[in-house]
Amino acid sequence: MFEQVQLFQLLGYQPKAVEPVAALLQQRLEELPHRSVRFDKVVICSGHMIDKPDRKTPRFPWARQKLFARKSPQQLEQWKVGAGDLAVCGGACGADILFAEESLRRGAQLRLLLAQEVDDFIRDSVRHAGNDWVQRFHALREQG
Repeated sequence: MFEQVQLFQLLGYQPKAVEPVAALLQQRLEELPHRSVRFDKVVICSGHMIDKPDRKTPRFPWARQKLFARKSPQQLEQWKVGAGDLAVCGGACGADILFAEESLRRGAQLRLLLAQEVDDFIRDSVRHAGNDWVQRFHALREQG
């Protein structure tokens, strides 16, 4: 966003409106703990978690994880995701964890964006798929 505002400044576009925005964004950037990390590409996965055993209407049944595990690497290869790129997902069992693991295998950096505190998230979005998924989640948190 700051770069876009700087472009407006360079073009002399509405300086009375752009200058205060540029100053505010510059101030906020200086407050960030990690300044100006750049990535070649950012890829985001917003998939489904593996269905809980009591789910009435299937959305991501257990059998689908094998299909996704085959398709995800193909898609990341098509996008040429690797070192210098950032993968972002929620971390739930199923599509998120499969995507995250493949992204890391390809050399991308990972950010997990959890919807809850860690223990609550594991309880609600990981544990029902089994201890293997919980361990995989923790391994991703250590790397991401």
